[in-house]
Amino acid sequence: MLYARNQWTNLFAMCHGIAMFATKAHHNLYGVGSRLVQNVPYMTVRNALIEMAKAKRRAWEEERKQGCIKPYLIVLDNIQAYACRRDSWIGTHNKLIVGTGTTAIKMEDCPPDAFKLQPLLNVMARDDRANVSVESLLDNIDFDHIHQIGSFHWLQALVSFVPALANYQSDVSRLFSDEGQKHQINPKRHSSIHPLGTNSENEVTTRGLKRAMSDFLEQMGITEEYVKTHQQVTIFSGDGKTFEGMLKIKKYLQHDQPGDF
Repeated sequence: MLYARNQWTNLFAMCHGIAMFATKAHHNLYGVGSRLVQNVPYMTVRNALIEMAKAKRRAWEEERKQGCIKPYLIVLDNIQAYACRRDSWIGTHNKLIVGTGTTAIKMEDCPPDAFKLQPLLNVMARDDRANVSVESLLDNIDFDHIHQIGSFHWLQALVSFVPALANYQSDVSRLFSDEGQKHQINPKRHSSIHPLGTNSENEVTTRGLKRAMSDFLEQMGITEEYVKTHQQVTIFSGDGKTFEGMLKIKKYLQHDQPGDF
């Protein structure tokens, strides 16, 4: 019983230490908290995070050995941390530390060939977007479904704000889940999310974003040789500025860099 309690105490202390690290707690709090058995020391947290990152890289390496890395959506953004000068020494000054961080989200419930490169290149070669018009876009909209969902939302507003109709809230919810759904995500699935190691690149600049993306691909083991062998697309995502930078990278590299990578 004592051993089990010590295990739970150690687990709580580790989780508390990681939470402190995530919230950028001051270094002195680790020393005080570890004395009171509230958290583990700072170096223990740091080493644990390093080992977790190494374990994930080993898992991706095993995927490569088995033939193919599962498709991931890589979402990145810039990171800023303001380093304030604490001691007045020559050469010390306040500065803004800039970097880029990203998260890899595993794409699930996809057909096996959903991320193959060749079908995408074939569609791009057909240049179908030259035939896109307002009429073709309107033809692809399911107006009957839109009107149906609109009526469900009106019913939801009524049962939510009219006390006499509150008993029908569960029935209206079933309308959304049964009659209104078209392609529902598995409600029992929890997305598998893997943070990648950050770097010191400035993704606001085109050169910095290109180096940052290359670093993240290297961490996952996606190299030029891998793309050439497996012909698999990797999707990057981000905010508006990041998307603009990605378009510039593709524009600048499409004539100078050979190959699909």
